[in-house]
Amino acid sequence: MTEIETTIWKFTRNDLPAVEFEQWVYAHPELEKFWGNEFYLSVIASGFVQERDVYELRESLRGWMKTQTRPSCECVTWESPAKLYDIIEESTLDKQPYLTTYFDFIKQQDERHQLIACRKCQQTWYLGSDRYELYYYLLRLSTEQIESILKEERWPTDFDDLAADYDDYFLPMKDENKSYQSILQRLRVPLGFITAILFLIFSKPSWQTLAIGAPIALCGVAMRAWAAGHLRKNAELAVSGPYAYTRNPLYFGSFILAVGVVICGGSWWLAVLLLGFFLAVYLPVMQAEAAHMHELFPADFAEYEQNVPLFLPRLTAWQTGAAARFDQSLYLKYREYRALIGLMVVVGILAVKIVLR
Repeated sequence: MTEIETTIWKFTRNDLPAVEFEQWVYAHPELEKFWGNEFYLSVIASGFVQERDVYELRESLRGWMKTQTRPSCECVTWESPAKLYDIIEESTLDKQPYLTTYFDFIKQQDERHQLIACRKCQQTWYLGSDRYELYYYLLRLSTEQIESILKEERWPTDFDDLAADYDDYFLPMKDENKSYQSILQRLRVPLGFITAILFLIFSKPSWQTLAIGAPIALCGVAMRAWAAGHLRKNAELAVSGPYAYTRNPLYFGSFILAVGVVICGGSWWLAVLLLGFFLAVYLPVMQAEAAHMHELFPADFAEYEQNVPLFLPRLTAWQTGAAARFDQSLYLKYREYRALIGLMVVVGILAVKIVLR
C-alpha cells in the first residue's frame, strides 16, 4: 500500500487521532486527485471535533477505501481494537485454526494473552480472550509498546477485564485500582447465571402466569432490540430512538424482560430476588457508565444527562434534532436476537414444567 492509503486506514481504524488526521489532510493537497474533487471537498467539509462528525467521517472513508483500493490484506482494514468474533464467520467456532493460518505467534504472556503479527501486512497485535473464552480481541500496538514487550516484558493491561456483553461501555478497564462498580461489573454475568438457575428450579409457572408474563417479557426484548439499532458503542453518543427517553434503554429493556419472566415463573419471592439483584448490581454499573460517558463525550453528555433520566423513561422524547433511524445492521452486529432466543427457551422450559407437574 502507498503511504496515503496506510495513513487513511490508520485513521479509519482509530489508530490516528482526528486532530492529527485533519492536519495531515490539509498538508497533502495531492489528496484531491486521490479522492476526486467531490469526495475531497466532502472530507474537507467534515467536522473533526464532534464525536458524531468524526464517526461519520471514518465510516465514509472506510466505505470509499474498501471500494476504491486494494489493501494488502483484510487485517489492515480492521478497527482497533478488533473483535475476532465479528471478523470470522459465526459458523467458525474454533478461532485457533484461523489465527495460526494468518498470524505468527511472537511471544506469550499467559494462556489468554499473546503478541502476534499478521503474515501479510506485518501489523502487530496484542491478542486477548475474555474470561469466558467466548471472544478473541485484537489490540493494535505501537512500535514502542512492541519493544517494551519484547525487551522489558511490559505487557498492556487493556484486556485485564474483558467482558462478553456489549452493554459494558467502560470495559476494557485500564484502571488497576478496581472500584466497587468494577467488581460488580465482573460479577454481573456469573451472578446472572446463578439467579437464572435458581429461577428455573424454584419457579411455579401456570398457563395463566405464562399468558400474562410472556407479552411483558417480549416488550423488554423489543426495547433492547430498538436500543441496539441506535447504539454505536463508544463511537458516538446515542441520543436517538429509545435513548431520547432514557439513558439506559438496554438495561430498562432487561428489567422489563426480567419482570415478565418472573411473572411467568409464578413465584413472588423471586420478584424480591430480582429487585435486590438489580439494585445491587445494575444501578452502580449505570452510574459508572455515566462517569465513563462524561470522559468520552465531555461536550455533549452533560446536556444529555440533564434532560434524559438515568433509568425510568421520560414521557416525551428529548428534542435534540437527532433523527437517526433504526439500523438493522447494528441489531445483527450486537446479536440482540439472542435475547429473543433466550426468552423462547425459558418460556419453553416453564411450559414443560407445567405439563410434567
